[in-house]
Amino acid sequence: LFRSTAIAGGITQINLLVGQIIASAQSGAIAIMNYAERLMQLPLGIIGISIGVVLLPELSRALAAKDQKEVSALQNRSLEFGLGLTVPAAVGLFMIPLPLVALLYERGAFDRETSEITAHVLAAFAIGLPSFVLIKIFQPAFYAREDMRTPMWFSGANAVINIVLSLLLFPIYGVVGLAVATTIAGWTNAFLLAGTLYISGQFRVAAKTARNILLICLASLVMGAMLFGGNAWLGVQLTDSGLLLRFSLIGALIAAAVLVYFALVIVTGALSRQELRNALRRN
Repeated sequence: LFRSTAIAGGITQINLLVGQIIASAQSGAIAIMNYAERLMQLPLGIIGISIGVVLLPELSRALAAKDQKEVSALQNRSLEFGLGLTVPAAVGLFMIPLPLVALLYERGAFDRETSEITAHVLAAFAIGLPSFVLIKIFQPAFYAREDMRTPMWFSGANAVINIVLSLLLFPIYGVVGLAVATTIAGWTNAFLLAGTLYISGQFRVAAKTARNILLICLASLVMGAMLFGGNAWLGVQLTDSGLLLRFSLIGALIAAAVLVYFALVIVTGALSRQELRNALRRN
């Protein structure tokens, strides 16, 4: 079991190494990938990893007690909570990548052209963000059952898809193609994990969870439309005005979008106010 886990981790490292080797063919591509990934790590780290760390021991206890009802409830709650925080984060990063990148990085040798390329990479990564969190949610279901080999094989498939697509897309789209390849590979891994759990009867999406996920997606669309409208209305003020003004405008736009999103999901019952409070206390 330990060997399988180590191999899965090694595949991930090989995946990253090959991606950097391919990116090295374009000047500055590795740095651009790293800059975009830093913005992705905040929601991924806070949401995905924390869910995985909390879910695994609780799943193990429920499986040891042969409490299938509790196992299903834990998986469904994790799915709701993970997507409830990840989908709006992905929408936000996708809708206003250039203002965020320009605000955080654009100075010195990091010029507007570099900001625009990095923004495209960030937008491509954002589409894959929910899949990366889903992987963190589904993998503990295998580990809790002491099945390390299945996630290992799927990690291998992820690496092969990522490498093949990177080689195909990089000559056409440059560094953005590498981000697209990573996103497609991430979704493939997530669907493989979810499909295997479903086929084996180890996971079913409850009707309430399906309803809440739909409401989360609708609330995220409303939030995304608000960000799109704000970005169009404020225009160049978000990218070309003074640093303090840009910081204030982007901060206000994000704060308004967050308030709208959480108001919608709480009012509709898509996310529990108590669970959000508990998560904030744990974090």
